[in-house]
Amino acid sequence: MRAKDGMRGFGLVETLMALAIGGVAAIAAIGIFSSGIKAIRGAARAERLHTNAVLIGERFAYWARRGEASTLPDLETVIFDLPGGATKTFSRAGGVLTEDGEALTSGDVNMTALRFEKIGGTVRVAFTLFVPGAEESFSGTTTAAMRNEL
Repeated sequence: MRAKDGMRGFGLVETLMALAIGGVAAIAAIGIFSSGIKAIRGAARAERLHTNAVLIGERFAYWARRGEASTLPDLETVIFDLPGGATKTFSRAGGVLTEDGEALTSGDVNMTALRFEKIGGTVRVAFTLFVPGAEESFSGTTTAAMRNEL
């Protein structure tokens, strides 16, 4: 097929070249997109670890401040004696931190290390959280003063 000015139309070679260039561009775009998805998933896992760590610190400090006394039956358990004879227990069951037997950490976050330490009128908790199958982990330590023991 010839145009009026004598130029030929789009041929097979041009079509193959356009497909090859488009294929290379598509592969590059897929690579960039997949690395971006991996980065987003990693950031989401890090955010879940941080959220769980903040929750642990806040719940622990809340009950420690209200405690009249604390006992540490072992390094992974603390019991706060509260006013009115109630108690609040924090311990590790498997890979989960529990508060009175109920899971405190989310289901996709595991706890590899937990240690409670009594220091005068304060109690310190140190812990390490991780997401199974991922590189991200979070280690935290918080100390709370028991107002009734100071």
